[in-house]
Amino acid sequence: MRGERGAHLKQRTLNTDRTLRTMTQAAPQQKKTSRFGERFGFGGVEFEILAGETFRLAPEYAGCVGCGPVAAQIRCSLHRPRTIASEPVADSLPSNSFDRSGGAPVCCEWLDGDNARVRTLGMTAQLRRLRGGMYAAVAHSERPYDDGSAVVSALSAAAVEREGGAVLHAAGIELDGAVVLLIGPSGAGKTTACNQARGASWFVRDRAMVVASPRGPFVWSLPGGSDRDHQLPRSAMNCLPLAGVLRVRQGDRHAIHRLSLSQSVAAMRESMLAPTSDPCAESARIEALTKLIGGATTNDARCGGHVPFGEVHVKLGEPITDVIKNWIQHQQPVNA
Repeated sequence: MRGERGAHLKQRTLNTDRTLRTMTQAAPQQKKTSRFGERFGFGGVEFEILAGETFRLAPEYAGCVGCGPVAAQIRCSLHRPRTIASEPVADSLPSNSFDRSGGAPVCCEWLDGDNARVRTLGMTAQLRRLRGGMYAAVAHSERPYDDGSAVVSALSAAAVEREGGAVLHAAGIELDGAVVLLIGPSGAGKTTACNQARGASWFVRDRAMVVASPRGPFVWSLPGGSDRDHQLPRSAMNCLPLAGVLRVRQGDRHAIHRLSLSQSVAAMRESMLAPTSDPCAESARIEALTKLIGGATTNDARCGGHVPFGEVHVKLGEPITDVIKNWIQHQQPVNA
């Protein structure tokens, strides 16, 4: 049964070859618009959408469009289901799929090293890695034009992880032009800790995309979460450098303890949302997190910096901004 399913998926990929080759050969010049449509940055990916009608994102997703270092560039041809494949749009996904698109699960299945099938509710896509972070995709969505949110959400998750980035369940604040991410399980106190950072701005409410760059890791804010529990003003930016990561615990006084590299990687993996469920991908995922945090020995030019990582104990009701600033200024990156 698994062999038949794999053969079917491979045949679907082969059926999109002509479209993917056409998109690849028609490489546009580096400009904001081309015959494929307007380019925009979202979730650590530069998108270029080819659609037959006006393409729009839901307001929450449009609010996360920005400029900054990206892990990948995706040119996507977008269609309604009946125009591209006879198979219905995905209406059931594995229980361990990556929860990402507004509460809908996302599942990415790599057929081989360069071809993947990406699914979320109301959308399926064939994604092909071409070279150096360049991708081509053919997507079919129930609502491809008036709301392309599922398309950019699912494809960005798949491509960023493939390029060594990470999608995190996190909260985050902007301090002095950079982002401090607070991670931990639900109920750990991430939102509470952010609200006690007086003078800072909200940057991440619930999910963040971390991408590597020669200048060090950058964070893209993602849709999700609610404004009703946030007491700080919203940051005007959607992509900023990563200043540090703190795992949150409640305590009887403010304190930040440095974590080792192995402890840091374990804490990040705990908060990582993975679009692929293949156990074979886990070693690559751990290696990518190690590079993001500790700058493990590598010739990869994208890994241009290390990240301070610690565990913060938060006392309820007391401002914590100065404690975090002092930690960032005096901590060394994790390297042991």
